[in-house]
Amino acid sequence: EIIEYQGIRGTNRYPLAKPKALGTLHINYITSDLAPIKQRLAATDIATTEYENVTTLFGNGDAIALYTPAGMRVEIHERN
Repeated sequence: EIIEYQGIRGTNRYPLAKPKALGTLHINYITSDLAPIKQRLAATDIATTEYENVTTLFGNGDAIALYTPAGMRVEIHERN
């Protein structure tokens, strides 16, 4: 599990994360293998966006992006 929220079921907190919100609004993770994460996300109703061959400071690889229930954007990059 990447992020866990407690006590918010049924509460739409996405509007709170829009600018000019304060705090962390975006987080990145790096993994050596994106396939197991994609497989687990496919078993949920979480919408994801997939990116192929993204170039970052840490190398090239595929990436996925999703939003938490509170509206924070999470990116997971595969480092090749």
